[in-house]
Amino acid sequence: MDINYLLFIQDLREKLPPAVEIFMGIISAIDVHFMVILIPALFYWCLNKKNGEFIFFTYCFGDFLNGVLKLSVCCYRPWIRDPRIIPSKYAIAHATGYSFPSGHSVNAGTIFVSTGWKLKNQYNRVITVIFFIFAGLVMFSRNYLGVHTPQDVIAGMLLGIFTIWFTKKFFVWVKDNQKNNIISVIIILSVILLSIIYFKYKPYPMDYVGSKLLVDPKKMMNDAFVGAGRLAGLIIGWILEKKFINFTTKCSKLEKIIRFMIGITIIVAINFWLIPLILNVFIGGSGKFLKGFIQIFTAVFAVPYLFIPISKLNRLVKQTLLKMNRNNRFI
Repeated sequence: MDINYLLFIQDLREKLPPAVEIFMGIISAIDVHFMVILIPALFYWCLNKKNGEFIFFTYCFGDFLNGVLKLSVCCYRPWIRDPRIIPSKYAIAHATGYSFPSGHSVNAGTIFVSTGWKLKNQYNRVITVIFFIFAGLVMFSRNYLGVHTPQDVIAGMLLGIFTIWFTKKFFVWVKDNQKNNIISVIIILSVILLSIIYFKYKPYPMDYVGSKLLVDPKKMMNDAFVGAGRLAGLIIGWILEKKFINFTTKCSKLEKIIRFMIGITIIVAINFWLIPLILNVFIGGSGKFLKGFIQIFTAVFAVPYLFIPISKLNRLVKQTLLKMNRNNRFI
């Protein structure tokens, strides 16, 4: 039935104007572009630190769990299961790893739904609705573009919802409790280590067409290693930030703008220059793990570390202007 549904959607896609397919391709691509981490980063750096932490954790927990499930189920993509399925050229590049569950749907739930949920009592609720609609579009786009079955998308959505619930419970447990913070770091890093061993040594389907391997398990592991690296980068960066920085978002609008501009510059520079260099040096899973680690560790710890001199400079400028103002009054 799932294949028949995709064939129906495929027939619809071929009849509709190409612009619809392009639009769905753009929506789908945004969901997994590295710039998507700027959504939680904006909250974390500038608007509401706790909300930013929450969105970061839902994203990284979901990304990690998605990788574990994908490599456990080892479900082939729709076009491998049935050659009548022709995936869209606008989505095939991002259709990596196994099929179940849909990583895009997990991300849509963890980032866009959690962001909309956190915004519901702070800003106009229209913004919340927009985030929810965007999440729904991302999920549907995976079917429309022929790269996921309905059950892949539904499972991804449910995993996203579970991750939001789990993250909420996690923050209740660690709230203002240094001992629980340390315990959580140890547990999560242990789980990540065990998962990497699991990824490397579990059996995978080795189906051949003639003499050619249908799906190479080593390539399927890539997304899971990135997800493991992201969660490791988050938990380590999170605990280090608490100990050595402990910044606050209660600052001037100018300082918030400076924070975001510096942050986005560093994130872009790292993803365009540093990470490609790392992937050339570290081949395979280690490179993918480092990619994920650096992406999130930079956003959670490295960028906030620069907030210290920014705050000092801001205070110095204020003090200088105040002295100048007093001197002018005296004169």
